[in-house]
Amino acid sequence: LAQAALASGKPVFVDKVLAETVADSEAMVELAERHGTPIMSSSALRFASELEQLLAGLAGPVESVFSRGFGNWAGYGIHTLAPALRVLGRPVQRVRDTGDAHARLVTLDAGDVRAFIEVRSAENQQEAVPWQVGILSANRYHVATVTRYEEFYENLMRAVLEFFCTRVSPIPVTEMLDS
Repeated sequence: LAQAALASGKPVFVDKVLAETVADSEAMVELAERHGTPIMSSSALRFASELEQLLAGLAGPVESVFSRGFGNWAGYGIHTLAPALRVLGRPVQRVRDTGDAHARLVTLDAGDVRAFIEVRSAENQQEAVPWQVGILSANRYHVATVTRYEEFYENLMRAVLEFFCTRVSPIPVTEMLDS
């Protein structure tokens, strides 16, 4: 569906992940680059107000990250993954999944920093495992729980509008491919 838009040269926003496979995502990025088309893709949770505040309050470099949330991996995993990728701020070199169908436990190895992703599904998943991000910095964990749902959509829309105006994505292509 995105081929015609990516060939247009106009900024293209793709909600959540670029594609279902790495090969398809890479093909989309290559098509965008060939046509000089700026591209942006993300989950709205990357722009959670709670995450913005958490990042602003860090006293030192990121030493480790955890992100947890709810839902099945195929539909909701990206929402838990996006904040962790933002905090990592560097390409992922290796991925390891040691979870099962109801509790995905994924480690993202970005070289000097790792992110630990936990996505659980159950009848009471929202109450039991709310979206939460923790950052180890200066030997202290700084943790935020996402509760202001309407704000992350507003923040995403602001970022998309800025992207359309400037043609510069706030999200590196490497991060979009890691998603």
